[in-house]
Amino acid sequence: MPSSAPAFADLLARARRDILMGRPAQAWHQLALCQDQAASQPDPASAQLAVQALDLRLRAMSAPAVALDCVAEAQRLDKLTNRTLAPATCAEIAITLGEVFGRLGLEEPALSAFERARAWLQSEHDGEARVLLDLSTANALLRCGLQAEAIALLQPRAETLDDAELRQLVCSQLGSAHYFLAEAGAGDVAAHRDASLYWHARSQQDAEAGGQPHACYRAAVNLAIGHARRGDLTLARQYLRRMQGLLDLVWPPGLEGSSARSRAEQASWMAYIEALIALGEGERDRAMQGFQTILAEFRDVSINSYLGMLQLRVAELLVSTAHEAGLDKLAYQAQLELQALQERRNRQRQELSSRLLADALSLSRLRVQNDLLQQHGNELQAALAQRHQELTLTLDQLRAEASIRQATEAALQQAHDELERRVRERSEQLHQTLQALAHQERQAAMAHIVVGVAHELNTPLGNALLALSTEADATADLRRRLADGQLKRAELHEFLALLDSSHLLGHKALTRAADLVQRFKELSVQQMPEPRQRFDPRRQIEQALQRWQGSAGASGVAMRAQLQTIGKVDSYPGALLRILDQLIDNALTHAFEPPLPAAPAIEVRLAREAEGLELCVQDNGRGIASELRGQVFTPFMTTARAHGHAGLGLHVVQVLVQEQLGGRLSVDAAWPSGTCVRVLFPAEAPLPNRAPAPAAPSGTGP
Repeated sequence: MPSSAPAFADLLARARRDILMGRPAQAWHQLALCQDQAASQPDPASAQLAVQALDLRLRAMSAPAVALDCVAEAQRLDKLTNRTLAPATCAEIAITLGEVFGRLGLEEPALSAFERARAWLQSEHDGEARVLLDLSTANALLRCGLQAEAIALLQPRAETLDDAELRQLVCSQLGSAHYFLAEAGAGDVAAHRDASLYWHARSQQDAEAGGQPHACYRAAVNLAIGHARRGDLTLARQYLRRMQGLLDLVWPPGLEGSSARSRAEQASWMAYIEALIALGEGERDRAMQGFQTILAEFRDVSINSYLGMLQLRVAELLVSTAHEAGLDKLAYQAQLELQALQERRNRQRQELSSRLLADALSLSRLRVQNDLLQQHGNELQAALAQRHQELTLTLDQLRAEASIRQATEAALQQAHDELERRVRERSEQLHQTLQALAHQERQAAMAHIVVGVAHELNTPLGNALLALSTEADATADLRRRLADGQLKRAELHEFLALLDSSHLLGHKALTRAADLVQRFKELSVQQMPEPRQRFDPRRQIEQALQRWQGSAGASGVAMRAQLQTIGKVDSYPGALLRILDQLIDNALTHAFEPPLPAAPAIEVRLAREAEGLELCVQDNGRGIASELRGQVFTPFMTTARAHGHAGLGLHVVQVLVQEQLGGRLSVDAAWPSGTCVRVLFPAEAPLPNRAPAPAAPSGTGP
């Protein structure tokens, strides 16, 4: 501005700085004073246009959304720039146009306007004006998503600026640029997060040193968000409390207009930080509720405002958080919300592009009709030709990129096919390995059965052979004595007694062997054919318990029952009764050895559960020793072999439960507090050819 009006130039510089630092009230006051002095300046046209440009910039900053009218007014001012005006005024107008375009996310026209402003300022010696231009340019770059370019522009300024207030804003924008790069996953995310926190901390230091509560609040917001995203939740809470403490100082209650709106918007930022903290603590539900509240309360804000940018980020976080939590419906709704926000941004840009294109066409027609502007028309044609050349070059680059992409997709497809081939080969190898393992398991199981059978049959068959051998020796001795004529009546009686005892021993041994063979046959469900039929399990169990009352009473054991009314089921009643009989017999045999409990009892329960029916047989006997718990379902495992028990009872129960009823068997035992056997089976048993694979039982039993 002209040097003869230092007061006006100083007011204008203060207004420019207040706008950039986000102090609208002070900026309005400075502009009002400038307006009063503009007409008295040596170059009133330049002065008034400069005031109009700053006024437009302030209105665009204070409005909830940048309207197309602001663009039209900025373009009108831009058309008035010429070499008769002061270069600083022309630069001011170009900066205003660039900021308006930047707020709308239109990077090309914004950067073009800033470049023209830079050209106007080349002849000026105002260093502060160039710094403010860089800050305005960086702000537009951030809004357009060009964070790396903003960092390259601001980094040298941060290291050389002596003005603490401007340095604070430079550090703040550098911190935001690194934060956006970290959120986008660009480069070294951890390094960008550290850099973001470093620059915001420096910004906070300058703000506190300069007594700038608004800047302190903004730094607290950025540090709270940055620490929350990095996982420093304690620090994030500290800065959140710092925000809450500064809120009334920056925007006192009772304000009106844009200040009241700004105060109300802070609730959204605080909710966003609280949601980020909840997300960092693993409380996804609270975080997602916070994200949804933010989207609902600020649905109508401008998509290119900072709240609009927050909406997009919140929608993206809600999508990713819902996906991670497995909430596909919520993730889908959030994805729709995100698409709607993006479509709003695209519509705004398309509308503005259409408006700009219409204005350009109108200007072109005016220039063609005006002979005095023929030279400008030629320059426009040259610019269009250059643009066409650039577009042609861009098209060639796109074609080259498409070719590279096609080659890449072909390579990926080839790699995919190769991977599928390897997967098929590995799957086949795995299938063969599993078959081999299954065969080995069957062989091992068969070997275990054979060893068990041999072990169990060895004793009775040995006894039978001993009895026959004894009879043969005694018969041979009898024949010899009879041939020698030395047989006495007493010896004959002794032989007959020996014959009777040997016969009894052989009969018991062979009977034991036949009983063992019959038990072995019960190990196969196919050896126990039974048609599936509809029956009432409660009635079947009541009849079975009546049969056991006598045996249990003789042993001093009380029989109790808690049976729910189930109705009819479609299953195998014989298998169910064999299971119940075996479990009761097992309890009577093993649970109540001396010393007996005060009131020995066996309780049978039947109930309907979510997965089917549950049959429980529980005793209050001695329980199961810990070293035996893992062996109770093993064939031939018994602690009462001396009493004639083969150790097949619970194994037969397991086979019947799993292969015939299609259920699961579990045993709860805690030495020495008794045993509870639980049988969970469906109300409709599977068909024989669709019986489920046996499931590994849980727990143990006697």
